[in-house]
Amino acid sequence: MIKIKLHTILIFLIIVPSLLHAKNNNKAALLNEAGLKHLKNRQYQLAAQLFKSAILKNSSKKHYYNNFAVASIKLKHYKTAYFSLHISLKVH
Repeated sequence: MIKIKLHTILIFLIIVPSLLHAKNNNKAALLNEAGLKHLKNRQYQLAAQLFKSAILKNSSKKHYYNNFAVASIKLKHYKTAYFSLHISLKVH
């Protein structure tokens, strides 16, 4: 039988989720940056997809919702933009 100390298990349970969270946050930032580049190049559909992916990775960033709304407006998806802006106002 393998003996694992309780503090080792606790450290694992604390550190691993925080590392995964940091990885998701970094991935979300990269997706958002890519979306901004495509938005600048008037590739609105691709930009919207990237912003949406960033939101799915990290839903706590207001500017991801705002960027998604801008791309949605450029695509004339006004209801989608409205809801995205509405959500961004509720994000803390």
